[in-house]
Amino acid sequence: MEYTVQIFSKAFLDTEDESSWSNATLSRDLWQELFREQQGQKRLFISFTGSETPVLCPVGNPHLSHTEEHCIYLPYEVLGKIGVTGAGEQRQITIFTEEAFPTVERIKVRFIDSAAYNSDVKEELELALTKLGVLCKDTQYQIPIQALGNFPVDIYISELEPADIVLCHGDEVQIEFEEPVDQITPPPERPPTPIPAPLPILPALTETQEQDEQQEEQQGRVLGSDPNTAPPLWRQQIGPPRRRT
Repeated sequence: MEYTVQIFSKAFLDTEDESSWSNATLSRDLWQELFREQQGQKRLFISFTGSETPVLCPVGNPHLSHTEEHCIYLPYEVLGKIGVTGAGEQRQITIFTEEAFPTVERIKVRFIDSAAYNSDVKEELELALTKLGVLCKDTQYQIPIQALGNFPVDIYISELEPADIVLCHGDEVQIEFEEPVDQITPPPERPPTPIPAPLPILPALTETQEQDEQQEEQQGRVLGSDPNTAPPLWRQQIGPPRRRT
């Protein structure tokens, strides 16, 4: 089912519920028309035509005031993904039921901020993903985490099974966590500096060996072999000077 609607930011609404970050609020006439045509369907999802990547948003509660135009009110994150300001722009939308998507079997999630890893948020994350309803691979979502004082945490869906777009029931799915984007892997440790082997210790001279060395040294001096007193080698090779006749 396709509709032409006016898109507004949820900032124009007077009231806000706990799930306002995750779904779209529709004008009462449009909401009644959708659920009248889709009797028995538990959930409906809006797909926005013209977006470069798939953008889907679950249908939430109706806006009680009556409007002649078909209007939808979207969270800031969805407005940014479809490239509108939420001031009444007209866009074409398509409505899907939950039967259009396979049920998720496995999710791999990466937190953009590593602070989320310091809290036990798995159960709360499962509930939040169920509120989103339909997940798309390679897509970033902003989810308020109650354990962090409702601080909005960005998550990135890196892997999905069995398809790139799936219906999520968080309490029935296996969620895996990747290393956060801002986590810096430390460099490998430097190997220890090698220590050279100790030099061999020469055996000490005996008393007899010391006496022999001293005698050889004294004999060398007597014979003129002491390097400090003996003539240089080139002079020894010349020989004595010739006598004049």
